[in-house]
Amino acid sequence: MANRNSAGGRRVSRKQITLLWIAGVAVVIITLLYFERADVLYVLSTLGVTALLGAVAFADLSGSKKNPATGEDWNATKKL
Repeated sequence: MANRNSAGGRRVSRKQITLLWIAGVAVVIITLLYFERADVLYVLSTLGVTALLGAVAFADLSGSKKNPATGEDWNATKKL
């Protein structure tokens, strides 16, 4: 019962939510292309890129302490 939500229904995984978002965005893009609404598509793509750049700009990258490639501390001094 731990895998069920409070309504008692089936729990939706992150993968299913991601696939639904991708399918929804694809339907919107294909519909806009079919009806030749390039102006709306241009505005939506500009807002999407702006949101992506904002997410990257405000990401807390200083919180990571270890280099993922080597596993060592970023602030550790290297002995030569």
